[in-house]
Amino acid sequence: MKNHIATIALCLLSTGLLAAGKPTSHYWDLGVGSYGASGGKYETYCGLTMLDRARMDWVYLCFGNEGANPEMLNEYLKMNPNLKILVRLWPIIYKYDQNKRRSSATFMDYLYEEGIKEKMFGMIDSQVKSVLDHIDKPAAVYGFTFIEELPFHFSDYGLDETDPNKIPGDMLKYKAKFEADTGGKLTAWDAGARRWWSVKFAQAMEEINRHIKEVTGNKRVFIYIATHYKFLDWVQEGEDLCQWRLFQLYWKDLVKPGVCDGFFAYNNNSFWNKRYTELADKLDCSYFSQLSQCSGMRLASWEETVRLAETKNPHNLGYFLYITGGDKEGLWNDDPSIPDNDNFHRTSIPSHTRRYCAAKKVGMDVIARELRPRVQIVHELGKTAPGQFASIRLLIENPRDLTWFADPAEAELRNLKVKLETPPEFDVPESNSGPRELTIARLAPGKHVEVLWYAKNIGKGTYSGAAPLRVTVATDNALPAVFESRETEVAITPERVLTANASGQSWNYPAYHLKEAKVSVQATLECLRDCATLPSLSIFGSQKPKIIWNGCLRRGQKLVVGPGLKAVLYETKTSTGTDVTDKLMGMPLLLNPSAMNVITYTDEDPPTGGDKVKITIEESDATAQ
Repeated sequence: MKNHIATIALCLLSTGLLAAGKPTSHYWDLGVGSYGASGGKYETYCGLTMLDRARMDWVYLCFGNEGANPEMLNEYLKMNPNLKILVRLWPIIYKYDQNKRRSSATFMDYLYEEGIKEKMFGMIDSQVKSVLDHIDKPAAVYGFTFIEELPFHFSDYGLDETDPNKIPGDMLKYKAKFEADTGGKLTAWDAGARRWWSVKFAQAMEEINRHIKEVTGNKRVFIYIATHYKFLDWVQEGEDLCQWRLFQLYWKDLVKPGVCDGFFAYNNNSFWNKRYTELADKLDCSYFSQLSQCSGMRLASWEETVRLAETKNPHNLGYFLYITGGDKEGLWNDDPSIPDNDNFHRTSIPSHTRRYCAAKKVGMDVIARELRPRVQIVHELGKTAPGQFASIRLLIENPRDLTWFADPAEAELRNLKVKLETPPEFDVPESNSGPRELTIARLAPGKHVEVLWYAKNIGKGTYSGAAPLRVTVATDNALPAVFESRETEVAITPERVLTANASGQSWNYPAYHLKEAKVSVQATLECLRDCATLPSLSIFGSQKPKIIWNGCLRRGQKLVVGPGLKAVLYETKTSTGTDVTDKLMGMPLLLNPSAMNVITYTDEDPPTGGDKVKITIEESDATAQ
């Protein structure tokens, strides 16, 4: 009987029907990620905010394109404690060699040129430590890749050459090594030579990946091979071994226990998805992939590509989004959800990313936490004598815009419940003020509303901050926002340096600190990239003055406008300006005091992405015209 039971158990284990025999599923361990990690002030390419990055399931931190900023990563982890980080190491040594098609050290240089290996390992160590030794949560680092799109960036493209009479530069440079290893002569770029090249690539990768494992404390390591490179796993008997981009290796020569835990898969269509999933099953290893929104980078429809990226396979960790902004290319497989008026290279990357993530409900809990009402307070309770009244001004802003939500209605804050709690020495009498608790039905995205209370000092002295002033704003569709302070006076300081990346951008400029009837503005516009044609500024307060410069501001130039109707143009690296007031049109820029002003920048250029114009606001005296 015991033998029969043992036999049955063995059969069940071999078929995977016993729980103990089932492979561990790593499906969606990563989820939906972003290519690149920089956001906010650390990102100048397209305008992705820190929230755009932090709301993802994971970010692909790409050394070579960006650095590891611990302050930035720690801020992400505060916003999203579940965020994972995959790190692309980039220890590339740039060196010119006329025999190569690239100006960087190759894997052959790594193996045979003195000092290259040590220098590369030093760069790996430095990049690893800059992340693991300085972020608050090293466990958030899921794993590492050694560069990307191998063997690109790390070879002489030898496998691209199919002419046997054209021997690649690395083979010629290290001819003596080949001949010493093989005992033969290097006379052609034939199957034997290509085999040696492939084996040496595998040798270099094993050494490098083992070193990454060692220096990271055995973190996961993945190999990132460029799409359309073939391996012997996918070659039929009798096929030409000198064909284009064929490694004379099996995948198991690269992905092996203790060396490499998985691979990158570019699931371009069902053909490639089948190859990669079967490979992962065969090797029992994990993979992550890329979801390209741009139609020219896909062989399948958008809908099928998304479905393939989400393939229910226990080895499928997830994918990173690759978005260019100009992703709708007029091709048969365009993403139909992209609006025609939001398809600009770089500039549309944030809105495309947000639209997709909202549809897939990626990080919506993070969005709800971070895009709660923004509240600020202005008061001078500490200056108010007993029996006198002080104003308490509450400013509520809705930081949301339509791009963050699949349903536009969710961008609106609804049923805002406002509650004021004053220190015990202050009363808010109904005879002089609005109620302590009130409701605002809705607040549109990007808009603000003010609440003004009048509080009477019923104490025996001035307010000292012993008990706090507290305001709570709760809504139906966001987490509550709370302002609490023991300061005897609170003011709002406006942001005076603004950065525009596209025409039509606006900023709130609170001017509650100003007491004059009107305050003139001097604005400096500095062009950071491309050009700004007919740049204009308007300020909406009690009125809407607007000023336009009838010219083209080029990169490096500064235009100083105001106070009043005057303008001076400064060329790059010069301190002497040219009066260009004759090209100025409109009305002088004025700030409305004790109110929220809205500053808007426009120009006549199409969006180009990245920070374009830096605007510096200086307040002048009321009489300057």
